[in-house]
Amino acid sequence: MLPHARHFAHTRPASQLDTRFQPEIDAALGVPRRIHIIGTGSVGKLVAHSLSSIMDPPPITLIFHKPSLMEAWREAGERIKLTTAGVTEAMGGFDAELAMPNRREHGKEIEFESDPMRTFVPDMKDSHLVTPDGTTAPRGQGADSMEPITNLIVTTKAPATVSAISAIKHRLSSSSTICFLQNGMGVIDEVNRDLFPDEATRPNYMQGIITHGVYSPSPFSATHAGMGTLQLSLLPRSPLTWDSGAAAPPSDDPDHELGPLQSSVWALSSRYLLRTITRSPALCAVGLAPTDLLCAQLEKLAINCLINPMTALLDVRNGALLYNFHFTRVMRLLLSEISLVIRSLPELQGVPNLDARFETSRLETMAVAVADKTRENISSMLADTRRGLHTEIRKARLAQLRQQNAGAQAGSGGEGSQEDSQRAREAEARQAILSQILLPEAADRLGRIRMVKESRAVDMENRLIMLARSGQLRQKVTEEQLKDLLGAVSEQEEKQQEKIVVQRRGGWDDDDDLLDL
Repeated sequence: MLPHARHFAHTRPASQLDTRFQPEIDAALGVPRRIHIIGTGSVGKLVAHSLSSIMDPPPITLIFHKPSLMEAWREAGERIKLTTAGVTEAMGGFDAELAMPNRREHGKEIEFESDPMRTFVPDMKDSHLVTPDGTTAPRGQGADSMEPITNLIVTTKAPATVSAISAIKHRLSSSSTICFLQNGMGVIDEVNRDLFPDEATRPNYMQGIITHGVYSPSPFSATHAGMGTLQLSLLPRSPLTWDSGAAAPPSDDPDHELGPLQSSVWALSSRYLLRTITRSPALCAVGLAPTDLLCAQLEKLAINCLINPMTALLDVRNGALLYNFHFTRVMRLLLSEISLVIRSLPELQGVPNLDARFETSRLETMAVAVADKTRENISSMLADTRRGLHTEIRKARLAQLRQQNAGAQAGSGGEGSQEDSQRAREAEARQAILSQILLPEAADRLGRIRMVKESRAVDMENRLIMLARSGQLRQKVTEEQLKDLLGAVSEQEEKQQEKIVVQRRGGWDDDDDLLDL
């Protein structure tokens, strides 16, 4: 038996399970219509509820990772409740499965039968399974499901993605499509490395960015607090060729949303899943080219890197960041650094209007708009912190930076220009930070000092930036304050110089004493 195969259980009666192995086929593309959703957090519930609300909805299967969720699902009446603008709507008709991933210790996966934390109870007539949380999982008909999964949507937390997909890895094939709707970046690299190292047999991938504001008051209910969008892109299995000379497809072409990209490179399941998700009015989904999605991902990542950690550290709702001057200054300093990092990525070199799109002021405008729109929301990182769970802070780091050195080394003939561009961006980011620290007259004085003695001006700038990052500057520095700081630094340097001279003289006296001996 394959790993994990015995971990599945369906909530439907046995008499209804036989029809599951005769999948309903999409007439246009000839692929199974059933969509599996793994991850039943706030985003997972929103997606499942929205897809079940469209005309001629696809069959939907929810995949749970522990038996307690299956019990909670039954207690909830096997329905998902979504509250929007004070109106609650409950949707049913979902199937459910239990897919428990194997534990991982010291980087190695422990097989189910050898895991001491999961044992079989002797003399079980109904073949139930004891699990780590003390509940039992049924293992009757349907528990050994080998039904292929063609369309999979993953909405789990980024750190749990590899573990969650490992439980159903044997049901995925090269004709399957996985759609990742998560925060952070670099998850697909980990999935390929740990689960699908062979490019020929790995599934097809879609990636999405969801900006809807949604939170979960209970396991199977969600509140849609803020309307947003869902941006999707199909990720190619191999480098794409853009046929710029191809004629535009007719408006009635079902593949017109793919644009001039050769539609033959996309798997049928990918095209079906993209069409189905974009049919939902509640999700406001739209398809993008891969590069456009990467830029949109980085925009959201910049906002998440700002709002999530600050609300988690301060234990406040999103809106609290808007009404404190000190928070605003920290936000601007962080965004200046984030802007520099993003614009230095080799993957984005050549993208039109890159500097304008990721300018600090534009990122600040977007972050303020999101914080205001979701002012009453609790960020996901704060929610995880309050519950004592692992946060997505590691996934929020730019995974593409690991490729930056490789990208720079791969280029030939342009290393000098890349270094010049990098230095120019660093200088621009430095000036952006200083503009948030100094009043105009203080900045002018520092500029005059630079003309006379550049090293002294650079040293003063470094000191000011360090004071700002440590939170010791509570307001912008005036020209008088800059003069006082320059005087204090000069006095300190003079004392240090005198101390060095005294020490040297003391050393010479000691040498003379030794010679006298």
